[in-house]
Amino acid sequence: MRPVTAAVFVFLLVFGSLIMDQQTQLSWTGLEATSHVPHLGSVSLELVKVSLFLAAFSGLYFTVSAVTDETYRQAVLLRRHRRAGAGGSPGAARRAPRARGRLTPGGGSPAPRS
Repeated sequence: MRPVTAAVFVFLLVFGSLIMDQQTQLSWTGLEATSHVPHLGSVSLELVKVSLFLAAFSGLYFTVSAVTDETYRQAVLLRRHRRAGAGGSPGAARRAPRARGRLTPGGGSPAPRS
């Protein structure tokens, strides 16, 4: 889930630096001056702090919704788990459950073995 948090952080940082000029930041924070991040003139330390907080909260929300949403778990997390548990190759992950008789191509119950 870290890629989601990092993507939200970068988005908020870029978006905030494009829209929030120094006068707006000063009026919202009530400070007399903002401190800027070295080598990034349009990014203030306050913007980094707010972006980090919102990204962490968004990452937490995404994690909780991914864990509690049954459809998401079945579609993504179990597929990733199977891929990692079947030798690491995607082909092996698709073949392994069928070979054990737990999964059929049509999604129904496995046919009885003769």
